[in-house]
Amino acid sequence: MEYVPEKNNIRIFITAGLMFIDLVVIALFLIAHSVSIKGLLVFLFLLLNLYGGYFLILLGSLKFHLSAEEFAISGAFDMKRTRIPVSEITCWSRRITLLENVGASLHTARFALGKGLDSNGDSADLFITSSKKAIFLKTKRGNYGISPELADEFIEQLKELGIPQMFGNERSYMKSDDNQGRSPLNQLMLYGILLTVILLLLPVLMYLMNLLPAWIPQGMNRYITQNAYLETVITKGLLVLLLNLMSYGIVVLLSTSQGKFYYRIMYVPLAMVVTLLFLEINTHLNILLNF
Repeated sequence: MEYVPEKNNIRIFITAGLMFIDLVVIALFLIAHSVSIKGLLVFLFLLLNLYGGYFLILLGSLKFHLSAEEFAISGAFDMKRTRIPVSEITCWSRRITLLENVGASLHTARFALGKGLDSNGDSADLFITSSKKAIFLKTKRGNYGISPELADEFIEQLKELGIPQMFGNERSYMKSDDNQGRSPLNQLMLYGILLTVILLLLPVLMYLMNLLPAWIPQGMNRYITQNAYLETVITKGLLVLLLNLMSYGIVVLLSTSQGKFYYRIMYVPLAMVVTLLFLEINTHLNILLNF
């Protein structure tokens, strides 16, 4: 039998987020004069839209299939396809509650998409579009979390196939080690990206409001041109964004099989963007006070 995921508003949020980021990147592209910076912005624009577009396509085409022979997950024109024999499904569990620090690539308390942790803290592939319909499957090839719209029918079919339910042994992430799971990692990543967006937006707003003078103060008796200042800010912002992504990748590569992540590495790019933002705000305050 084929099942579709529970309906939600995830695609609206992703689309809105992409539109906001696209507007920021386009604004930076219009005010930048350096060809290399424009090239980096085009690359960033394409990368983010491809990444977001993949999730939108996946959510629009995601399906779960369960038969007497196999369990399958498919979506995004079969770019994402998982097939597991029913004989390799060891047990299932259901948890009708808000998701707690599942640590997937894209997640909130209501949904989770990507690599993360299941209700027992084990590594899992999550395709949960609604926490109210979350069902976790343990198999010999890995663990999975799904949320079919007809969750009760899916569970009845699992019972008919003789797959046992797993009771108990579910952990509470609220009391877990702070270094356990991807939640702290994702939060630091999010903070870093949001501060970087602010870092890039402030000079753009100053420019659009005609508040940037022809010469920008950079220290005692030191000034640079408006164009040079804007390109410097854009370059620093893109480098910090790149550092965020590289640090995130390093943390994931260093993570252990037990689900622990060395998330404190993410404080490095966060500290850098906070310092740059402080200096930028100080520069803008000097401009406004002498406007």
